[in-house]
Amino acid sequence: MDAQKLDCLNSLGIDVWVPRGAESPESEPVRLSFLLDSRQPGSDILCVVDAREQARSTLAANIGRAMRIAPCWSWLAREAGDDGLSPEEAVTELMITRLLIFGDDLTTEIFEAGPPECLGAARVHVVPSMDALSADQEAKRILWTLMREQGIAARQDQGK
Repeated sequence: MDAQKLDCLNSLGIDVWVPRGAESPESEPVRLSFLLDSRQPGSDILCVVDAREQARSTLAANIGRAMRIAPCWSWLAREAGDDGLSPEEAVTELMITRLLIFGDDLTTEIFEAGPPECLGAARVHVVPSMDALSADQEAKRILWTLMREQGIAARQDQGK
């Protein structure tokens, strides 16, 4: 079993049997921290974008309205003195079950060895970047399909 699956089980409090003498694989360390735009009460969705302006854009607001519950938006802490939460802390403190990272480049910046399947109790999903979503219909279709398949999209009978 790889480190990502072990992390998921570990965060759920499920003990995994490891033979004596066998070493448990270690997770790839996360290098950066997140700054949060807002903490939506009851939201279990965290959206990570490249910059604060993207989290506060009209596109982000429209994506949030298409979700079953308003997400928390965040971006990477890159400035000196920015005191953000590590991705693990953000997932734990906000009780996140879905982590959406907008863009492959951003994902690589956060996870050197590629995104894990799970981070703590949260499933990790890499979706098209905000720039791609603003310019490309196919990127929008990819995001919408993932949101529907993963139960992130609002149901049509909810009036959204």
